[in-house]
Amino acid sequence: MTIKDDLNKISKEEVKEIAEEKGLIPGIVKNTEDGLQFANKGSGRVNETDWETFFEIMEEKDLAVYSTEGGWMKIMKDKEK
Repeated sequence: MTIKDDLNKISKEEVKEIAEEKGLIPGIVKNTEDGLQFANKGSGRVNETDWETFFEIMEEKDLAVYSTEGGWMKIMKDKEK
């Protein structure tokens, strides 16, 4: 089984919950307008943003968050659109 086989789309509430448990923040990758990434607080790679903005960008770009049984989260094109 590959990691792609193990991906399950998760809700916004689940995204927030998992991120909080792992100490991650929603961020926009520096030097991009809308490159999304989860990061540790204080990461020099992203500019922290609020969840509302994070999810708005996701919707505009037809993205979704998928999780594995191991707890990893991946932002990718929404397979359901």
